[in-house]
Amino acid sequence: MSFSLERPRRWARWWVALWAADVAVLVPAAFLLPPRRWSALADVLFGQPAAVGLLRRGDPYPPLTFVIRRYLPRWLCFTLLYGLWAAAAAWWLGFPRPERLGVLFALLGWAQNHFDVTYNTYQGWMIGPSAWGRSPERCR
Repeated sequence: MSFSLERPRRWARWWVALWAADVAVLVPAAFLLPPRRWSALADVLFGQPAAVGLLRRGDPYPPLTFVIRRYLPRWLCFTLLYGLWAAAAAWWLGFPRPERLGVLFALLGWAQNHFDVTYNTYQGWMIGPSAWGRSPERCR
């Protein structure tokens, strides 16, 4: 399964919409609620549906990570995840400019994804013929 805008036939459309609504509530709530209240809300909106999504393999109720992988490119997912989490944590800790830490960590998320993908691809290229059909010796 990889990034695609097409919804798998076996997924319940209302379940995917529920995940989108949960994220739309949880992200702004992180900047409006204290950490304990946000955690309780995250348990209801994230934890319980995630548990349902993990009960049976192949059912129409996927966990959020599967939905994210289907609808968001990897680089965007990691950038948003790192940035929003860091900004929310900075907000909860009372830092004066949480958006700055959010941007810094968003860049870290993008870099982590970029280098992870690059290193994985490069390692395969060094071991044997590359995806372009050239051996490492011919590429020198």
